[in-house]
Amino acid sequence: LSPLVQNGDYKETNFYAGAIARNFYNFPLADHAVTTKTIGLVEPGIGTALPDGSKSFQHLLDGFREGAGIDTPGSYYLVAHGGQNYELGNSGERSLDIGVVASATPNSTIGLYAGSGFADHAQSNSFTAFQSAFWDEVNDPSVISSSFSIFPQSHPDSPFASAVRELFVDAALMNRTVAFATNDFGSSWSFGNGLANVSSSSSSPFALLVGGTSLTTLGAAPRDPTVSLQPSEAESLYKRAMANAPATLWSLMRGGIRVLPSAVAPEDVHKVALLESVWNILANRHNDETGEDFLLPAPWDLAAGDGGVDTSQPTPWYQTAFGLTPTSVNPGGGTGRGTPDVSANAGGNMFYITPTDDMTGLSW
Repeated sequence: LSPLVQNGDYKETNFYAGAIARNFYNFPLADHAVTTKTIGLVEPGIGTALPDGSKSFQHLLDGFREGAGIDTPGSYYLVAHGGQNYELGNSGERSLDIGVVASATPNSTIGLYAGSGFADHAQSNSFTAFQSAFWDEVNDPSVISSSFSIFPQSHPDSPFASAVRELFVDAALMNRTVAFATNDFGSSWSFGNGLANVSSSSSSPFALLVGGTSLTTLGAAPRDPTVSLQPSEAESLYKRAMANAPATLWSLMRGGIRVLPSAVAPEDVHKVALLESVWNILANRHNDETGEDFLLPAPWDLAAGDGGVDTSQPTPWYQTAFGLTPTSVNPGGGTGRGTPDVSANAGGNMFYITPTDDMTGLSW
């Protein structure tokens, strides 16, 4: 399937995380009656910080939960040894994390780890937030989740690389499950060296690496030119799927579709995913002189789900057992750990409904 997905804004295909988890991933923990263990969120520098004069974090969290159909108050705690700062921290990412966890696992206590805070207006690195979460024997979070990378890409033999490796060994020894977003930088990981790169600070064998996809429902597909107009309207993926073209249906089945697209009732088109593909922020453009449509990175942003092969470590048993031999596309090739390990919706044609940066409204 084509990995090119336009960044649409189809409000009817934006859902709370609990609905996405239940309806598209058969996630069992979104049931409000299920009791789940503590989840720690790595939120460097921001923690629970809000603008001056805001209502309490508890009040705003409960307001979001109420809007998501959860009638119980949320449970959270903050670990911010170095302080927190709303102006300098990434409040948008924090609110996204809170919204996803509060809706998908509403009976989990949420821990927010702000790390070492800010010094001389330098952003706190997530390393110290991970550190405080892994060694938190008081709150004892079972799962640690981070949308923030440890950004420095260090030499494999450097002291910092060793410190990062040992940090995630600590997590395993403390019986923490670590979910680590692989980030938004495409196959280059934002390095302009012409190679496919994997972040050595993120690809610990003791962390589950999570990639980003875009879910396109049958309702969103007709308005996404990358699905309904490429290579032409008559030959598009959407048209072939609705015409029951065998080769197209087989590809969609391999991608996870379980119902015949042409048999879906009109009232259910936003409940059924046509395809799930790599998350890219792209825009469809039209050349008036040639009459051709073409794709470019969206002018307001540039991002894509990243991944690759870390040849500095062996292929994990679970990838080998699945019949995979992840091989680098770089000169010289080489095999190793393929990343990400798993992927889930990150945006594109389906967004999560989450709190706004200041937690007072809704965003997607």
